[in-house]
Amino acid sequence: MMPRFTTSGRPVGKRWRMLALAAGAAAASLCAADNRTQMAVSAQVMPVARLTGLREPRELRITAEDVARGYVLVTEPTTFAVAGNTPGYVLDVTPTLPLAHAIDVYGLPASVHLDHDGGSIVTPAPLATHEALALTYRMQLDPGAQPGTYPWPLRLSVRPL
Repeated sequence: MMPRFTTSGRPVGKRWRMLALAAGAAAASLCAADNRTQMAVSAQVMPVARLTGLREPRELRITAEDVARGYVLVTEPTTFAVAGNTPGYVLDVTPTLPLAHAIDVYGLPASVHLDHDGGSIVTPAPLATHEALALTYRMQLDPGAQPGTYPWPLRLSVRPL
């Protein structure tokens, strides 16, 4: 029988052949074994609510007639969509100018009356919500309100329920 050679040209000894044979046998037994491992996996989906596509009036015009009447009707709607993954959301309405002592919000399932500080409106909705809304307002003017054109005085935001 002729000696076997490595790629470097040296003969392979009997020990190396036995070691290679043992390593091959061990690898074959590992591959053939029925190894099972269990691992627990969990995922938590964070609650989300997003207000998208917000279009609101750029300004609020208060006329002398509005001041005499004590309120201004805003018929140009604020439109937006709410997307979320909870069974509802909270719509926060925050006044940015002290023009009104009360605000009525229309366009939700029920009209809502807020005081001069605004407020949070809890809105139930189906899970995986994507709801389009168009809101209008009636702003009860402060007694010292003056006719004029003002920057839009409300800020809207949403958060998950």
